[in-house]
Amino acid sequence: MRRWVFALALLPFTAGCTPWVDAPGRMSSRSLVVGQQAAIDQGHAVNYNGCWPGQGCTVFLAGHRSTHGAVFASVAHLQPGDPVRIGYGGAIHEYLVTEHIIAPQRQRVRDVLVGDLVLQTSAAGGQVHLVYCRLA
Repeated sequence: MRRWVFALALLPFTAGCTPWVDAPGRMSSRSLVVGQQAAIDQGHAVNYNGCWPGQGCTVFLAGHRSTHGAVFASVAHLQPGDPVRIGYGGAIHEYLVTEHIIAPQRQRVRDVLVGDLVLQTSAAGGQVHLVYCRLA
């Protein structure tokens, strides 16, 4: 049985419910917001494109790995086969990492949105970690 390296829980946007993200052993719970770079720089894990599991589009989450609270510190360590979970809309959506690449930071967002889930965080030298996942 694989250990959970990275687990995300994204709660629906309802009164009294604050979306959060967590990776046991890697980071503490953080709020999750729909937003762009300004929200990432405020220390949030961000749903960058507003797409959620079950909506038929690629879920795209981003956050810092070494600054601004390092909410995505563990993303740089994910490898193919590692599980990722997202809880949203009353269900748990399970994913498996299929690929982890380091790409130029200036790559356009629409060019990286492939598959069911993409996680992005910074890497050295003006590059980014892109972790691609498929539904399990």
